[in-house]
Amino acid sequence: MPKVQARKAAPAASGPPPAGAGLRAARPRITSGPALRILVTGKRGAGKTTVCEKAAAILKDAGLRCGGVLTEKIVDQEGKIAGLRVRDLADPRREWVLARTDRPWDGPCVGPYRFSREALRMGREALERAVAESEVVLADELGHLELRGEGFSNLLPLLLSEAPLPVIAVVRTELLAEVRDRMGKAAPLVLRVAAPGRDQMPERLARAVLDRLYASVSPPKRGRPE
Repeated sequence: MPKVQARKAAPAASGPPPAGAGLRAARPRITSGPALRILVTGKRGAGKTTVCEKAAAILKDAGLRCGGVLTEKIVDQEGKIAGLRVRDLADPRREWVLARTDRPWDGPCVGPYRFSREALRMGREALERAVAESEVVLADELGHLELRGEGFSNLLPLLLSEAPLPVIAVVRTELLAEVRDRMGKAAPLVLRVAAPGRDQMPERLARAVLDRLYASVSPPKRGRPE
């Protein structure tokens, strides 16, 4: 993904700035407030990863530190899916093969995919770094492995935690009900990716995060307490 140059902060306004307009004014890392959890869902091939990648670019352009992992398919010369590749969102130069469909590997299997234990470990470490160093965490994806305590096994506990850090997780439609059931009263925001309106989804996703961050540093409103 091409590096996005951050723009200068927009002049102060009465409401939140438009997505990507910049929040470079001194903004502390969020340490309090309600946790923001966003589940990006949709059918296979709906464009969930693309939406998240574009939203991350908007957030980086706004001056936010984004971390986590993005997973994309590896396609061979015949156009067939040969595996999965992971990119470290904090450093796009760091990427590694996560799973293959055409060879045995030492990790768990899901459908046609055979996973690498080392690659899964690297993904978990990327998520740990994101929690420690970033202002927004994005994880692609929360799947069958994670629901049974494998794969990116630290993702589900992160979603269930009360850490105020915004966390975005990609979840397939068929797993959404189980994930929401696991999250209980956490009440995540769910964004559904589909062909109609897909082009607007990256900005909607980025806006949800920016609104949360903007509110976290806005001065308290004066008036009588409720």
